[in-house]
Amino acid sequence: MTDRSTALSKTVSHALRHEPWVYELELDDAGWVPVDALLRALRDLRRWRDVQHDDLVSMVASSTKRRYEIDGGRIRALYGHSVPGRIATVRADPPEVLFHGTSPAAWESIRERALATSSCAASAAAQPAPRHQRPRGSTSWRAAWASNKCSGAA
Repeated sequence: MTDRSTALSKTVSHALRHEPWVYELELDDAGWVPVDALLRALRDLRRWRDVQHDDLVSMVASSTKRRYEIDGGRIRALYGHSVPGRIATVRADPPEVLFHGTSPAAWESIRERALATSSCAASAAAQPAPRHQRPRGSTSWRAAWASNKCSGAA
């Protein structure tokens, strides 16, 4: 991703995931907005006066994190919303082959015992904390792990 594309991605992220009202955008229930509306909002900003549809397409295509989706004349952020309410999602079956990234050090344990949900991770998943805030409880998940509350070594 180029520096310009990265900067555009950050602005689009702010517009689609965090404060769409600042850009006078109205997300539908699935988080979509018309591409033309987003382009108009971006062009109101001095830095993005010359932004084109192709710039958005290039930004989406070059992102390694797959943050956005363009479908016809619509665009949406795929995750990370901090806007009030919930973005509607559609449940889907997982793919036949699913990749899990891990460190070489953890591979032996995974190979021997498979992936398993720890009680700490299951508890955290059951009641997720709001974005940009610490997980529920008095310590962070990382601190809880370090103190063996979640590592299974209790």
